[in-house]
Amino acid sequence: MGTREEDSLSDAYEPVQCSFHDVLEDAAVRRRTCVIRYRDEDGTPHEASTTIRDIYARDGAEYARLGNGTVVRLDRLDDVESAGAPAPTQRGGGSR
Repeated sequence: MGTREEDSLSDAYEPVQCSFHDVLEDAAVRRRTCVIRYRDEDGTPHEASTTIRDIYARDGAEYARLGNGTVVRLDRLDDVESAGAPAPTQRGGGSR
């Protein structure tokens, strides 16, 4: 359900766009509560209203640790709304 660490994620990581990464970093630094829509490792959609505690890279992929304890691989984030503005499309555009 997205709460397990990255060890359970076996499919290839697709880097997110730099502009989307910037939105995530900004939300994390400012500790903004966001509406975050994501898919877990089984593809099941989830929505959480929480903060982004940390963004980090490990084993060739990037992850967001949410304020509720969930860890989400960045390419599984479908949308992050912060201060009422949806984030730009995140897929493609190279890695950071």
